[in-house]
Amino acid sequence: MVTRNGAKPLSAALADGARRRLRAWVAATPMPVHRLAAFFDISRPAVSRHLRVLREAGRVGMRTVGRENVCRLRTAPVRELPAWPHGHTGQRRVAPVAPGGGTRR
Repeated sequence: MVTRNGAKPLSAALADGARRRLRAWVAATPMPVHRLAAFFDISRPAVSRHLRVLREAGRVGMRTVGRENVCRLRTAPVRELPAWPHGHTGQRRVAPVAPGGGTRR
């Protein structure tokens, strides 16, 4: 799925655990792809593919410094998030407890 401006939705970009961890690493400090790859048990080309998905979603930026591609977190406002966890209020729904410890039916 691609949005009007050609970017992949944030929900798809963050659906994978490896991409969420990559995003966390570049949020801590910008670093080259080869250093990021050292933190993962996947190949460097796989890390590059995950970074491409994050870049297409607008969450990671890259710039070339010498022979290295340095990744950094893009902090642009996220407009997709309010609709992403549709209906999520941040609170867990818990069944009401009836007097005596049982749940109501």
